[in-house]
Amino acid sequence: MRTTKIKKLPSPLTSLSLILVAGLSTAFATGYLTIGTPTPADPEDTPPPTAKIGKGSVAQLADVPLTQVSEWTTNAEVPIEASRRVVTRLTLREGAHTPRCTSPISVNDVPVLLIPGQRPFFRDLAPGATGSDVAALQRGLTACGHRVTDPPGKFGKSTAAAWAALMRPYKPIPETIHWRQLVPVPDKVKKLRIAKLGATLGQVLPEGAPLMKLDGGPLTAIGGLEPALANELHMGQSIKVTMASGKNIVASVAAVTMPTHTASAAGNPPIQGLPNPPGSNETPETTRLEPGNIKPGFYKLQLTLPSNDDPNDKPIKAAIKLNASPADSLHVPLAAITTCNGKPCIRLAKNTQNRDIPVQTGISDGNLVTITPLEGRLSVGDEVLVSDK
Repeated sequence: MRTTKIKKLPSPLTSLSLILVAGLSTAFATGYLTIGTPTPADPEDTPPPTAKIGKGSVAQLADVPLTQVSEWTTNAEVPIEASRRVVTRLTLREGAHTPRCTSPISVNDVPVLLIPGQRPFFRDLAPGATGSDVAALQRGLTACGHRVTDPPGKFGKSTAAAWAALMRPYKPIPETIHWRQLVPVPDKVKKLRIAKLGATLGQVLPEGAPLMKLDGGPLTAIGGLEPALANELHMGQSIKVTMASGKNIVASVAAVTMPTHTASAAGNPPIQGLPNPPGSNETPETTRLEPGNIKPGFYKLQLTLPSNDDPNDKPIKAAIKLNASPADSLHVPLAAITTCNGKPCIRLAKNTQNRDIPVQTGISDGNLVTITPLEGRLSVGDEVLVSDK
């Protein structure tokens, strides 16, 4: 008897697995299988960017670079003459604020004193001295809260006692006052700052080495203006100022003057509140403002800045308004302006159809531009195509 061997058929699941494996192998081999990646949209199906027509005044602005300075500045010198000068006391760091009637530093135990006053001292003072500088010392001692009963201009016992009382925290107290140890600070300087420190504690100072630079008074920014810009400003006008951090603040116009070298050559007197031209009989109570970078022929813009809690955040530019459109002006983004037959136009986005409208452009602030339609009518809220390039 002949026996026939029956071949076992694969199960339906096994067949399906074989089909899937074969299909996947083919797909991987041909590169037609993509896992987890959606089909990219057709660029023609993506709607173009649009913006709405707005209404309001647009101002034309000019940016003026600024340099921050202080209204008052002075240098403190080594207070004594000696073959070896050592910083024996230093209580403050650079950038710190300090009140008047105090001493932030001593050299060879001789303190540098910040005393209320207008004019610098020019000689050493001791009991028995007389003169206007003694009277200035007496006024400074009185402003620091010490009683002086000597006649004005006479260095008597009460002047010496007031000086000793002021210097008591900084012993020893020499009888003779070295003129370099007195740094007069005007009354207008309410906030005194150590702008630059040129010494460290224990340092041996070389000949002629500056100790520190002090500044104070309202913060000021200086910039150069073309004559056309200068005519647009007036005293007290509010100006938007951009800081290095990107923050915008509001400053006020303190003065607009001709550059000092131009004013000096023309024989013009200095404007009140601004420094006198070099070589003039300037009074010591006003130290020249640092000039900034002002080109020849440009006017000097001086802005008063609001108080700033961050000493490292400096003003970088002022926005001067040159022109402004009426409040009912229609405006669009600059990127909405295109050309039709070589002339400005905008492209209205109306449902599925776009329509070109010739326009006359007007004032621009760098982002927006005013428009007047030359054909048809435009309304606030109409959508226009915007170039994304």
